[in-house]
Amino acid sequence: MVLYIEDNLSNLDLVERILQKRAGLRLIQAIRRDLGLRLAREQQPHVILLDLDLPDLDGREMLRRLRADPATKDIPVVVASANALPRGIEQLHAAGANSYVTKPIGVREFFRVLDGQFEMSNSHAGA
Repeated sequence: MVLYIEDNLSNLDLVERILQKRAGLRLIQAIRRDLGLRLAREQQPHVILLDLDLPDLDGREMLRRLRADPATKDIPVVVASANALPRGIEQLHAAGANSYVTKPIGVREFFRVLDGQFEMSNSHAGA
């Protein structure tokens, strides 16, 4: 299961269409921070895909809150953003992001990153 926290409906639709290529992979979506945090706590997704430009809360603050919450601190977070400057990506990794994908999202790269996060999630679950 992937939780995508994103306010842009076109991006939500794109990721939904991409993930339909993977049988058995469920997508849940949130366009507001409060719903995103609640779904992360309640649903315990394998991966959270997080947009940085949320209207009701900066994505970096959302990442901080996910990492500070005992219920969500270990869920891998993949940041999705059009800003691909190396310094910004380094800062996001330092803040707790597990990986990063640039927008517009490339299908191969997206699956490569997600597969890596699923492997990490599964290895922690078996530990």
